[in-house]
This record gives sequence, C-alpha cells and structure tokens, in this order.
Amino acid sequence: MTSKQLLFLAGLLAITWGVVWWVSHQSTAPQNYRWFVKKIPQQRAINQKLVQQNQHLQRKSMALRYDHRTIAREIRDQLSLSKKGELIIYLPRN
Repeated sequence: MTSKQLLFLAGLLAITWGVVWWVSHQSTAPQNYRWFVKKIPQQRAINQKLVQQNQHLQRKSMALRYDHRTIAREIRDQLSLSKKGELIIYLPRN
C-alpha cells in the first residue's frame, strides 16, 4: 500500500469514528433504555394485579353461570330484594 492509500484509509477511519460518535451522542436510546428498565418492575406489578383480577372475575363468572345460590344472592343484591327473615338496612352515603 502506498502512503496516499494509508492516509486515505486513516482519514476514512477518523471520519467514520466521528460520525459514529456524533450519532451515538445524538441518540436518546440510552435514556429510553434506562427509563424502560425502571418501568419493568412497575409494569410487572400492574400485570400481576390484572391477572388476579381476571382470575377473580372468571371465578365469579363461573359461579354466576352454574351456582344457583350465587345467582339468587346477586339478584337480591342488585334489586334490593330480601329473603324471608332478612332485613335490609340502607345507610346514607356521605
């Protein structure tokens, strides 16, 4: 290789390194990555609560579908009805 070719390759390498350095410093990817890493535990906690809520709703749905006592209790609660011997007390809402 001639000295001109070596000088050209060295200049090309320096320009390439400069462009890579500039692009990496202009990017917000490192900040975004740190933000996402901090959000992962929060999102996992939210997901766990939603899984528990879904399980509760599935159990309630199955009970309302097949358990006659649950169906009767839900109807009484929503329509403010009572069975024989039950007493309904309405409390004022503040």
